[in-house]
Amino acid sequence: MGTRWVLGLFLGMVIALAACSSREEAPATKARRPLSIDPASFAAKTPKASKKAVDPAKKWLEFDPKALKMSSGLDPEVFRRVVNKRNSTLKVCYRQALADNPAASGDIRLKIDITPTGRVSSAEVLENTLGHQGATDCLLRTVRRLRFPMPEGKALKVEIEYPFHFVP
Repeated sequence: MGTRWVLGLFLGMVIALAACSSREEAPATKARRPLSIDPASFAAKTPKASKKAVDPAKKWLEFDPKALKMSSGLDPEVFRRVVNKRNSTLKVCYRQALADNPAASGDIRLKIDITPTGRVSSAEVLENTLGHQGATDCLLRTVRRLRFPMPEGKALKVEIEYPFHFVP
């Protein structure tokens, strides 16, 4: 039994070596003549990056403390800070709507319940003017994963209503 195993290993190595040595070498590439580029014509054809002025009123997801409705136990600044940590994920959600409609805009008003430990126990849509189900589902998944600090005082839970405003 041991001799057969050694013989099989030896034959496998011989076959592998034969396969490696039978490869044809790639043909030598033809010598290319050097490119001559006129810098003036190259600069004229290259589009220049334009710096668009960003209107602060048109930020795609601006926190509006006036739109926040919250029971006691959590500071609005804490809510803003926790949501801003997930800003890139929220942007991915919105891009789903923009992929289907480049002019997609609207609000998704959510009701969020936070437990005394700071976890989101539930999140539900109260109003949806964005109208894109994939973006809405993504937003709900993202909000349900948020972690807040423990609410102040003896609040059993914190109830929040907030509209996420999306504009291109």
